[in-house]
Amino acid sequence: SIIENLQINKEQMNKNLQLTNNRIKSEDALLLLIKAGYSREEAYRMVQQSAELSETKQQDFLTILEQLED
Repeated sequence: SIIENLQINKEQMNKNLQLTNNRIKSEDALLLLIKAGYSREEAYRMVQQSAELSETKQQDFLTILEQLED
């Protein structure tokens, strides 16, 4: 009965996703960094650092991560 009455507000869902500044993609980023040859520990450190900076500065997670790689 819960699913039958479920209403999805696409506009609010998109706003909520935007609030993450792409931090929701951190797991994918971690796996891609490992696949690219980084050790799991190094990749995890990079993702954590980028996520923290993204939260603190309210900037895009992926942009910060790309800058770390340079």
